[in-house]
Amino acid sequence: MRYAGVEYVSPMVQLNEQPQQTVDLTVYETTTDASVLRVNSRSIVIAGASPELRAVDVMDIVIVENTADRTYVGDSSGVVLRIPLPQGAQEISPQPGFDYGQPRLEGNVLLTTGPVPPGSHTIVLSYTVPYSGTRATLSIGTAMPTGTLRVLVRDGTYELDSRSLIDTGTVEVSGVTYRVLAVDAPVVGDTHVVQVSGLPRTGLLLDLPLGPSIAIAVGTLGLLVALVLTVIALRRRRAGPQEQAAAAVDERLQLAAELNRLDEARAAGDLDEAQYNERREAILAQLRQLVLRERGVEGGQ
Repeated sequence: MRYAGVEYVSPMVQLNEQPQQTVDLTVYETTTDASVLRVNSRSIVIAGASPELRAVDVMDIVIVENTADRTYVGDSSGVVLRIPLPQGAQEISPQPGFDYGQPRLEGNVLLTTGPVPPGSHTIVLSYTVPYSGTRATLSIGTAMPTGTLRVLVRDGTYELDSRSLIDTGTVEVSGVTYRVLAVDAPVVGDTHVVQVSGLPRTGLLLDLPLGPSIAIAVGTLGLLVALVLTVIALRRRRAGPQEQAAAAVDERLQLAAELNRLDEARAAGDLDEAQYNERREAILAQLRQLVLRERGVEGGQ
């Protein structure tokens, strides 16, 4: 249902055994006060490297909380969240499970327009960052009050180093050990630089099984869907002309927004399972064609 200009949907309701049911749906008044939003944590996971493409794979998990009792609908320009990405980030893929609205890039900052209701919400992004030699540099900005910023890598693979993030040791998640650099309460507007060294010079893609473990650690259903699309993100292309790269990013963002709206329509009961699966497969097919086209593979036109 729509209230105060915001669409609200209930959890999925199974009507097979009980066709008539009553569902409680909480709606909220709205606010444009940005101070109600904060990032509880941001975890940037180094998920692998493609030496033949000189690119590092990254999974970025941001947990945002609206501390008010009103839905935050953004500032006067309609922007709700500003998420600074590392300099040079490419192939940015917002994953389903969060209302991005109509996401777009402004420089290296991802802007979202979807309203944020009260409570905690998880954002999952996948992207790549280029590197040369055996070292990558991640420049990570902060645009909102943040509880903790972390960078993680599977222990024994690559090395992490930073002047502003502290080595907090290792953490074990589902039998896998990760090295963690972290800083609490980073200053809004500051940029933190993390060096990733020990990357391969040549060879095949190093594919680390980080996704499932991180999904379990964060404990969010959206990450399970994210892992499926991350497989696509891990098969990258060589960078093309700047105009083509910008167009590809825009198309990815639009397709991600379509997937998100499709999930909402199913949850609201506007689509049955057959309709949902058909439309979802059509969007995923467009994503696959986009990846093929970016890589210059025949059939991706």
